[in-house]
Amino acid sequence: MEALVPPADVDSVPAHAHLWLKAEEQADWVTFKTQVPALVLGSFVAFNVLSALSIRIINRKKTIKAASNCALLQHGATAATHALLCLAAASYASMHRELGRCGGRSFCWDDMAGRMLTVHAGFALYEILFWQNNASLVQPWNEMIFLHNLLTLLTALASLMYPCRLTLLVLPVQQMLAIATLADCARRTAAVYGASWGLRFKLQLGFMLGQGVRALGGIGVSAFTYWWIRQNNLWKFELPEGMSALNSVYGMLMLAGGIIQALIYLKWVGAALAMTNDLIEGVQGGKKGGAAAAAAGGAATPSKKKETLVAGGRTRSAKKERQRRWATTKTFEQRYFFCDEHWAPGGAIFFYLGNEADVTLYLNNTGLMWELAPRHQALLVFPEHRYYGQSKPFEPKKLRKHMHWLTTEQAMADYAQLLWELKEELGDPDVPVIGFGGSYGGMLGAWFRMKYPHLMDGVIAASAPIWTYLGESPPSDSGAFARIVTQDASAEGGSVPACADNVDVGGTDDGRRAIGVAMRLCPESSLDSQDDVTALRDWAASAWDYLAMGNYPFPSSYIVNGALPPLPAFPVRAACEHLASPDLPSDPAGLLGALGRAVGVFYNHTGDLACLSFKEGPNPETDEDSKFWGYQYCTEQWMPFSKDGEHDMFWSEPWDNDAAVAACKETWGVTPRPLWATVQWGGKKLGAASNIVFSNGLLDPWSGGGVLGNVSAAKDVVAVIIPEGAHHLDLMFSNPADPPSVKEARAVEESYIAKWISEARNRPALPPLLHSAAYMAARSSEA
Repeated sequence: MEALVPPADVDSVPAHAHLWLKAEEQADWVTFKTQVPALVLGSFVAFNVLSALSIRIINRKKTIKAASNCALLQHGATAATHALLCLAAASYASMHRELGRCGGRSFCWDDMAGRMLTVHAGFALYEILFWQNNASLVQPWNEMIFLHNLLTLLTALASLMYPCRLTLLVLPVQQMLAIATLADCARRTAAVYGASWGLRFKLQLGFMLGQGVRALGGIGVSAFTYWWIRQNNLWKFELPEGMSALNSVYGMLMLAGGIIQALIYLKWVGAALAMTNDLIEGVQGGKKGGAAAAAAGGAATPSKKKETLVAGGRTRSAKKERQRRWATTKTFEQRYFFCDEHWAPGGAIFFYLGNEADVTLYLNNTGLMWELAPRHQALLVFPEHRYYGQSKPFEPKKLRKHMHWLTTEQAMADYAQLLWELKEELGDPDVPVIGFGGSYGGMLGAWFRMKYPHLMDGVIAASAPIWTYLGESPPSDSGAFARIVTQDASAEGGSVPACADNVDVGGTDDGRRAIGVAMRLCPESSLDSQDDVTALRDWAASAWDYLAMGNYPFPSSYIVNGALPPLPAFPVRAACEHLASPDLPSDPAGLLGALGRAVGVFYNHTGDLACLSFKEGPNPETDEDSKFWGYQYCTEQWMPFSKDGEHDMFWSEPWDNDAAVAACKETWGVTPRPLWATVQWGGKKLGAASNIVFSNGLLDPWSGGGVLGNVSAAKDVVAVIIPEGAHHLDLMFSNPADPPSVKEARAVEESYIAKWISEARNRPALPPLLHSAAYMAARSSEA
């Protein structure tokens, strides 16, 4: 073994390096220690410049509107740069070796592995400094990714003080941390995307594949090196001949991983650019109003569902303030769809007030607007409620930290600003505006008309339970919802007579296993405690609630968030067919099995589930929206519900305000204000309201909290009752199976719409100065 000789210029080499460097290597120490920071900082600068340049080129025409997609494109560019720099480092290392620059030594910094490490360090520095931006990307950013990048950077920097052989000691720790990161990413990906094989899931797999190749390669090379050192008793870190080639193999593995990741990202970018329906604006064409749309920033082609309705529909993103206060001017992208196929000067705006879901659900189901638009030359507008669908004010990981900006006032202020801007675009500040909304959207419509009467001339508020809150006088009926669900499952609601009597969920400790088997529950939904039995009971009851809301006379997928196939016509009756036998109470196992088949009409409407899980809903993709509605429930939409077990088919469950408050504190960290809605909107005191049609179907359990009688005929605050109607049936597309009552309701609603449009067109126009004063007054009221 060759002896170690101190260098001539001993001050230029750290003392501890004498044990690590051969004599001929020490002469290159000054060159060695300047190469590492140069490569690290150089690659870091390259990542920033290349990514910023790529975004500037891609977005030179302001084509990318979604911030998350822009971040994906940027990360794709950095991944490609990463691979190219690895290739350049490898090429330079090979040339350096061929020119004999290594002096015949067994290992030197100029080999491929060393240069690869500096490139990775630059990338790690980029990710560490910009981790907040990367948190919006598809891969779940977490602490282990941060530690992995930090360790990569420290490994390269440590080689300034120690020769690069130190990397062989740190490399296994770094790469095992990478493996742990990948495992956690896989777990989070599975939780978020499930079995979906969409582009984002494939992108995530590509990320993990590329990182996995690198990590396994690093661990393999390190393990072989340790074995070699131990076999040859080389614990003074004298590496044997041939290790340069071995490290070159590792370098090739690192390069392969980078190329795989870059190709996956670039492939996704190509597919993303083709998905112009919600990424790219500036598409020319369309029908009437296309010039106005282009002047406003262009419009994207609609989704396929939208195109099946009308060819003139388009979508836009509008900049909206996160919070309408004078203290901030930050904005977010609010998505909205519009259709100007029937619009003409002198027409009207039909404006749907989006509620607690992706706006395309309402776009494709609010047929009343589409059917009335030609007769009234109406521009159709479907804005999306902040925090729902694609209208997120913050990156996904930051949303829960900023939930305080999710309020009805903020959402209505978004709609007010959009309406004001639309009127300016049309060049007609007095264009009549008719609002439409169902359920929470109907509540928003009624409140919007009361708060912004200068912007909206009338509202069709369908199935809007604005009288469901505490503090009403007379008090709201918390048990009405359960009673109407029971009515739907009875002969009165058109179901088999024995159905309601056979609906009974629960069980004892001894019966839990029998319940699980009889109801065909999945293994992960086994009943291990009384809490599980309670959860199962609530899960089964929830199915009846949704079936009652979606108890339409025709097949519909609205109540299952657009999932196909649709629920059958009158789905409560279809579910009750499984509970038709009056002898079921004498056969507990048969009763539970029948109940499982009944709730399966909702939970297994696709018919492809081998078992049922009471821990999952029918459409997991909407889970985030349901959680955000939970926040709104805890802060503003405080509605009491109860069951008494006598007048309904459920168990006795009185309203427990204290327990509900405790649950909100635990889940969201907020303390509900039970009387807020009544204080804010007036409850049943609607004396200041005007031009609102409240429609309710008596098969809809929400009708128990709706306006079922005229408030003021003189002010056009009227009620329309649909005895055979479920949840805002009158807003749906016309169907041959429609009962006469809903046809009559639509006729009444159109008569009021025509009246409001005529009145708006015939009222004296406001001078421009008063328009500005009205606008400033509206904005001041929001502050």
